[in-house]
Amino acid sequence: MQLYTKQFNAMGGPCEISIWAAYYPEQLFALAINEAQRLEKKYSIYLDTSIISQINRSSDRFFSIDEETMALFNYAHTCYEQSDGLFDVTSGVLKTVWDFKCNVIPKQSEIEQCLSFVGFNKLTFNGSAIHKPEGMQIDFGGIVKEYAADCIANILLIQAGADLSALVNMAGDVFITNPQPDNQHWQVAITHPQTKEAIALLPVMRGAVTTSGDYERFIEINNERFSHLLNPKTGWPIKSPWASVSVVATKAIIAGSASSIAMLYGEFGKNWLDELELPYLMVDQSFNCIVNKQE
Repeated sequence: MQLYTKQFNAMGGPCEISIWAAYYPEQLFALAINEAQRLEKKYSIYLDTSIISQINRSSDRFFSIDEETMALFNYAHTCYEQSDGLFDVTSGVLKTVWDFKCNVIPKQSEIEQCLSFVGFNKLTFNGSAIHKPEGMQIDFGGIVKEYAADCIANILLIQAGADLSALVNMAGDVFITNPQPDNQHWQVAITHPQTKEAIALLPVMRGAVTTSGDYERFIEINNERFSHLLNPKTGWPIKSPWASVSVVATKAIIAGSASSIAMLYGEFGKNWLDELELPYLMVDQSFNCIVNKQE
């Protein structure tokens, strides 16, 4: 057995698949990349032909969606309720006024205008169709990359068998199918928010690890940092005591939404994760690590 690794780009970042196999698993790598490309084409807001872009252009009429897309909307609704409205896939319009490529803070009037188009409860579902108000912009960016990690891992297990030992890394969202040979853990590195080196290594046998943080995209004005994590209720970047939150769960989509919601909840995020009984590693703004391991 040998560890083979394939690197590729998808969903806006570098991805990597590692598989323990007797010979180079070319077919498995091809299936993994095809699935990543399928989901990117289907749900990217940056592609005019994606189903999300089509929904965003479908104001004032019901738009038919397939079973997979409906399942993602149902999950997004659960996240919306679990987070008291802080995790909201309808907040994409806020990106039109918050440009994190330049150091400009939008006017409050611009933010308030956008907020009138935000709110999952403003969506209407009728069977397999969805209706959104004009001006609202759906964005699955908070769940689709994690969902892709789950889908790819599932395909690999179906094709190669339930004992396959593999690690799927979708631009930082990780899913591990099984332990490495000799029942060894995989070591998942958690990035230091400042140095970008590893601040911790999480030993994982199987399951998913994802991280949400305020250090990847931000603007800084008068020594004040504004992160890309926006509160959909106020339209302003969150002020969290956490620089990053990493969560371990059975599925990447669960770990990803849980880490994001914990960041959005701010001070209450730790208590919320404790109630979920999910293992986590939180890094505060002074770069101290807080670890909670659930048995």
